[in-house]
Amino acid sequence: MRQRLTLTRADLVTVVNALMARRAAGSELRDGLTDSRVFHVAWGGDAWKLTLTAESSSWPYKTWYPGFDETQLARVPNEWKGFGVVREILLASGIVPLRVAEVFAGVPSARRLRQQGLFQALRSEAEGRDLMGGDRPLYVGFDTNVLRFRLYSNTLRPLFSPRLGNGGVGLLLCDVVHQELKSGRKHSKTSLATLDPGRGYQVPSLDFQNQYDFQARMKALGLNEFSKVDRVTQLRKLPPPSARRGQSNDQAIVRAYAQFALDQGADVWLVSADSQFCHIAQGERGVRPIYMTWPPRYPTTFPQLTTETVATFLYVAAVAFGILHVGKGLILYSVWAGKNVADWSQERVQLACLDTDLRQRLHRDLKIIQAAEERSSGRAKAETHRRNRRGGTIA
Repeated sequence: MRQRLTLTRADLVTVVNALMARRAAGSELRDGLTDSRVFHVAWGGDAWKLTLTAESSSWPYKTWYPGFDETQLARVPNEWKGFGVVREILLASGIVPLRVAEVFAGVPSARRLRQQGLFQALRSEAEGRDLMGGDRPLYVGFDTNVLRFRLYSNTLRPLFSPRLGNGGVGLLLCDVVHQELKSGRKHSKTSLATLDPGRGYQVPSLDFQNQYDFQARMKALGLNEFSKVDRVTQLRKLPPPSARRGQSNDQAIVRAYAQFALDQGADVWLVSADSQFCHIAQGERGVRPIYMTWPPRYPTTFPQLTTETVATFLYVAAVAFGILHVGKGLILYSVWAGKNVADWSQERVQLACLDTDLRQRLHRDLKIIQAAEERSSGRAKAETHRRNRRGGTIA
């Protein structure tokens, strides 16, 4: 096995910087299972440029089942990916934002939501409320899919930054959403047997053995997003509602948010990328369903991307494909033998570097960064110690 480095998503910034220095012509990004070109990324001198090179008409996963209807998922391997995975990667990495497609009855700022987008509309709505004067408090509730698309990190997080404060907006998470995100499957030897070259796969890697399949990996993105929201001071976590016979998960999620709105006299803007979910929530007192979706038209080229955005994009793409080839010299793995829950929660990947000079550069740069972080951590601990002594809490 090639020697690999274990990195976090944040460490990928160093990898992208190395690509900037070493690969001015750009790098093809290929799905590790089919060796198919999907994207091309290049440094343009002042920003990164990402180009979508795959086309839905020639998407490799279509060749296995001619005439296959994407709704018949029971017939396909656990690593089968429709062309929609391209959109999921662009959404989850924040390169293409979710847009407000429909605002259901009861949202007073429906026009502002469509014109300004969710972030600015939330700020404006919260700033216009006088809680001391009797106005209802405002909360944002999450459906499962918008966490999978990392809506909080990509859109809402600045609203809760120390610089802006929270603007009078609270966040809600439902336990049923948490359970849905934890419900993924792992590959077995039987499921891996479907990854045969006859369907266009490369020889399957043992890295997939007993690791999450495609859908579970995408849910893992949402589970990490759930944890990030869970750390926000203004969060309220909702227990599951009492069980009802024949109740779907969507109905249970809506009931949990609706009960909170009723008990607290609050308005809950319930955000989802599922129109049917929004229809279920429509009419619940205090709940304002907001349907968000993929833009109807989007470019195939995305210029002016920051290094941090490209690093996140590489992480998300590696999660989606399991194995991602970056040019001819780098391979990113989001699955490997022995990867555990802690690796997922810390957003770890493994990197195989076939270029000796590049590997040495990465080793050097990562050691420098690690040493700087350790020094910074040491200074922070020393400062905390001094403050505690001044406060008289240390004998």
